[in-house]
Amino acid sequence: MIDVTTLLISIIVAAIGILYAIYYIKFGKIKSIEDRPQRVPSPNSPDSITKPKEKLEKKSEKAPAKVKNVQHTHENNIGILKGGSELPKTGTIISISTSSKYVVQIRDNDAYVRLWKVDSLLQPNKIQSLLSVGKAGEYATAVAISPNSDLLAFATDYNTIRLFLIDSDAPASKMFEPITNTEFETHKKPITQLEFTQNGKYLLSLCATEDVIFVYNVES
Repeated sequence: MIDVTTLLISIIVAAIGILYAIYYIKFGKIKSIEDRPQRVPSPNSPDSITKPKEKLEKKSEKAPAKVKNVQHTHENNIGILKGGSELPKTGTIISISTSSKYVVQIRDNDAYVRLWKVDSLLQPNKIQSLLSVGKAGEYATAVAISPNSDLLAFATDYNTIRLFLIDSDAPASKMFEPITNTEFETHKKPITQLEFTQNGKYLLSLCATEDVIFVYNVES
């Protein structure tokens, strides 16, 4: 027969073992199989251990990058033309001389022709000249600069073309010198386009509602 004392001792030892096992599992001394690190093959270290799957997924999640509101400017933008106020979005005609020395601009129902020197666009004080169109209530409908940049021609709503000499060395207020006896009265309706020939000897005028083009000798 089994001794009662030996039986009690065996029961006590078994109970203590169970308690220790519960303690280690509860306080993380022995981790369950699901929480244990998973071994994956690695080219450098076959025995390397990765972190638990859940932790890897959380670490790989990154907040989306913030996009800053950046204004892009073209590298070839050398200046902005302003004439007392911002140029209007509509009703503006701009002409550039072939020599790229001048930019000239007219507006709807405006009594002035505006001209800028291109080489002054990078300067704080851009050189701008104002040329009065002529009679009260008269405004420009078309404008052109000769290829060598020495003549300015503009047409008015009175169907008249006027020519001016451009003196680039004169002050802005005196850059234009009117050429006498060159007021060409031609079309029956306002002129919509002016163009110099490449040699600068002739000026062409066009009216959008007429099927005729006039040619003028500006050297005569």
